[in-house]
Amino acid sequence: MSSTDPMIGQRIDNYLIKRKIGEGGMAVVYLAEDTALKRAVVIKMMLPHLAQQEELRLRFQREAQATAQLHHQNIVPVYTTGNAPNGQPYIAFQYVTGGSLSDKLHSLSSHGQWISVGYALSIARQIAAALVVAHKAHIIHRDLKPSNILLRDDGTPVLADLGIAAVQQATIHLTQTGGILGTPDYMSPEQAGSQMIDGRSDIYSLGVILHELLSGQLPFEATSPWAMVHHHVYEQPTPLQQVRADLTPQTYQVVATCLQKKPADRYADAAALAAALDAAWAAEKVNPLLAVSASGATVVEMGAAGLPLKTETLSSAAPVGGQKRPLLKIAFFALMGFVLVAIAFFLWRNMAPSDGDDSTAPGLVVTEQVTEMIETAVVPTATPVPTIVPTATTLPTVAAAVPSVTAGGGVSHSSLGLIAYSCGPDGLGQIYLFDPASNSERRLPGQPLNSIVPSFAHDGQQIAYRSDVNGGWQIFVSNLDGSNQHTLTGQENDNFEPVWSPDDGRMAFVSDRSGEKQIYMMNSDGTNQQRLTFSNAYEDDPTWSVNDQLAFESNRDGRYSIYRLSLPDGQPQLLVNIGDSSTTPAWSPDGNRIAFESRSGTRRNIWITDRDGSNVQLVTSQGSENQRPAWSPDGRFLAFHSNFEQASENQFDIWMIEIESGDLRRITRRGDCIDAAWGLGDAVGETAVSQEPQILYFVAEAYHLGDESDLVDDWPPLYGLCYSAQFEISQPVEYLQLEMETWGVKAHNPIRLNGQEVAFVPIQGSDDQRAWTPPRILLLPGTGLQQGSNLLEICAGPIEDDPDFPGDLDDFRFRNLQLSTRSESETDDGFGSLYPVGSILRVRVKSNLWTEPDVR
Repeated sequence: MSSTDPMIGQRIDNYLIKRKIGEGGMAVVYLAEDTALKRAVVIKMMLPHLAQQEELRLRFQREAQATAQLHHQNIVPVYTTGNAPNGQPYIAFQYVTGGSLSDKLHSLSSHGQWISVGYALSIARQIAAALVVAHKAHIIHRDLKPSNILLRDDGTPVLADLGIAAVQQATIHLTQTGGILGTPDYMSPEQAGSQMIDGRSDIYSLGVILHELLSGQLPFEATSPWAMVHHHVYEQPTPLQQVRADLTPQTYQVVATCLQKKPADRYADAAALAAALDAAWAAEKVNPLLAVSASGATVVEMGAAGLPLKTETLSSAAPVGGQKRPLLKIAFFALMGFVLVAIAFFLWRNMAPSDGDDSTAPGLVVTEQVTEMIETAVVPTATPVPTIVPTATTLPTVAAAVPSVTAGGGVSHSSLGLIAYSCGPDGLGQIYLFDPASNSERRLPGQPLNSIVPSFAHDGQQIAYRSDVNGGWQIFVSNLDGSNQHTLTGQENDNFEPVWSPDDGRMAFVSDRSGEKQIYMMNSDGTNQQRLTFSNAYEDDPTWSVNDQLAFESNRDGRYSIYRLSLPDGQPQLLVNIGDSSTTPAWSPDGNRIAFESRSGTRRNIWITDRDGSNVQLVTSQGSENQRPAWSPDGRFLAFHSNFEQASENQFDIWMIEIESGDLRRITRRGDCIDAAWGLGDAVGETAVSQEPQILYFVAEAYHLGDESDLVDDWPPLYGLCYSAQFEISQPVEYLQLEMETWGVKAHNPIRLNGQEVAFVPIQGSDDQRAWTPPRILLLPGTGLQQGSNLLEICAGPIEDDPDFPGDLDDFRFRNLQLSTRSESETDDGFGSLYPVGSILRVRVKSNLWTEPDVR
């Protein structure tokens, strides 16, 4: 590539352009360095003449933003999107170092080798899993081919350029007449015919790729691109069994179904294809990690994670059929007996969990794949600086594992102990205990109303947390059944973040009694409190290792970093300071690793480092906020809170991730759960609690209060617009929460339930801007909300004597308000939801109260 490109050496946001690595009809591709995170990235920048066309530029940005929401082990992650100083939009991708599948095939072919049946099926299966996620997000690849399938160093395939093809299609429509997007060798008939396409077009293209991987040749041979297009539209491919006769009927059927001319005759979706590939692999009973040479002399293992490349001399069977490439004498080995088959099947099941819904394949468990496995930093450092630069290593992984998000426990569990966390709006958090093995939850009994940041004793008998009592934070301890609750700290200052010593005889905690937050220690009965750190900095979140060391966060050197302190009298030493900040450390149960969160720009993710600060590795990449990691007792999992899959970036739920595979599991679905802790403990002793809200619909009817004569029982006290909702509650709830939106400078919102005023919520807007109340708890159990019929009345109006208020309310209108549990279906009128026991009742009301544009 030319070194005269003016972009070389330029900085775009955090990215320093290093060199040009490619160019196409739509974009130029650069290798760049992320200077904040010290990693290599790929920058795809729209060509200048196309960036001048607003429609293309906006579409490029929309497609990039949509693709950035896809998180999956087999999809190349999008890091950021933005605009260069000259206005050209760009996308920053992860840099995948293993080359493309096309490169691998050409390399093997040139050495008289080819991939094995098992690895071919494995590639197709993992790409099908990626398509499940993309198609659910309504993203069709449109140009699926081996050069758009990249390979990680361990052989894992990842799909590239998702969404970009849609922009290329738009480019063709705007710049050419009769142009067709796609590579003719892999193009579906409907795409070749310029018809409307859906996800089944990608299934056809993947079928072509699988045919090539299994046979060494494409389904059609043609002398020109247009001749190839004609074959795809009008001709039937030579059946795979005529090219290669040693495969099972299940494998032949997969290829044949994918290559049907009519989309309706193919697999209904990528999940169904994934299930069929599972069945084909099971029938083939082959090792998915082997590649077979054309001469039959060598079997090459494709470099699974943690396994070295190696060759073995084996015999082969005679070739079947002709080949487009010089290869494909497929080997049969008597040595591959029962043991190898059993091992291969185990590897496959770990490599490729199913995707989709149960309904797509009866008898097969098919779960949606929506996240990427642990990401690897790819910038090697000649002399590693453990506390600053992540090294280019990976966490141990099962070969080509496909992580999954599961709704009820796709990760297999034995006894994993208990996860504790706090749920509830600000000021009303409550500690809950969750058993991941039984999917059951209960609230910790007897706790004060505002309780957060739990911490388990190592023996699994007690739990500590902090609660806001009489305006100050104090540390509480109780048994897991709520008994023997007591405080350990006094009320003369604030005390935070308790953590137990390995023998449960002591606690480290944080206190501001010296004026700044510092680390303290005390006996577990609250006696002998003593200060451990002495600085003028902010120091927080201690964690205690089995080696009698503390790690904590501090900004004593100017930014938040992780420090280590050896007890009893060691001095704090800098351990990790990557990104803009590194905080909330957590020692692993064996004391060999530390998990922590790090912020870079607007994103926070969970990382892991060795106990000496070396080998820093990324664990999470979903969502924009992943915080406060907690280790499972066996060291296999981390729990944390995240805004992944939330409607708002300020809503959080508890997740767990298996470190080895990257499998994610969502624990809560409330949107206000934080501060996970993990410890030993008995099952919570209750049946599984559904955290999905109970569906309830009701309509609020508006009535207008135009003057004082309209007031009923002198309520509300001021002019305004009121509405009411009559609704039934069939089971207990914990509390009622309201958010309200209105137009206007000043307003008041008195609220009453069953005739009793329960809240008065002031809101403050400006000009004609909408203003939201903060989430407000209206009532608690026993204060008015009752099982059976309830009448909720909410009013909105001006502050008395407000000169900006017009005084004439005749034009006020209020549409009927439907309250439901589906927050994603928010309408102009509003929404709300009822939650069952163990959760909350939410009513969120939204209404345009001001109708005249000049009303302030």
